[in-house]
Amino acid sequence: MFLTLCIIALMATLMLASNQTSFGEAGRRVAASEPIARQLSWVELVVYAVVLLCAAMLALTGIGTFVLTGGKAMTGWILMIHASVAPPFAIFVTLLAVIWADRCQFVQDNGSTFGAVGKLLYWLMVLLALVVILSAVFPMTPIFGTHGQELLDKTHRYSSILITIVLTLQAVGIFARR
Repeated sequence: MFLTLCIIALMATLMLASNQTSFGEAGRRVAASEPIARQLSWVELVVYAVVLLCAAMLALTGIGTFVLTGGKAMTGWILMIHASVAPPFAIFVTLLAVIWADRCQFVQDNGSTFGAVGKLLYWLMVLLALVVILSAVFPMTPIFGTHGQELLDKTHRYSSILITIVLTLQAVGIFARR
């Protein structure tokens, strides 16, 4: 079931991303073909690039391994790479959440670079990152029993697919020309 959902979700995301345009505010004084990425500072771009790079590595080692092996768990070097990339992802996605928090408030006119869809994707990214991180960290504690561990594993899997979709759509919206 999870394998089928992974394949369908990732294919649908790629199809959506190929048809999506940038999600900036229509009233901004920006050239029609200028992507939102040009309006971000170099610090924001570096932090966002690290988040995307880490997310891509985590998706390849986690979801990719699951799809390519037909549902087998990660082992060996793949698991070590996955576990090594997870802390930088957690740090940089938290940093990105702090950097963009003011810009992505849902207020009438806060002079934001992002439109309503961009703000929604930002808040989904923040929420899903929290779920993904906590569902990976909590099983390392003795608090949860066997059933809790299984539930956290499934939560981690499904929230990982969702954050991959959100980050893909967000990246396309930020780097696409309007």
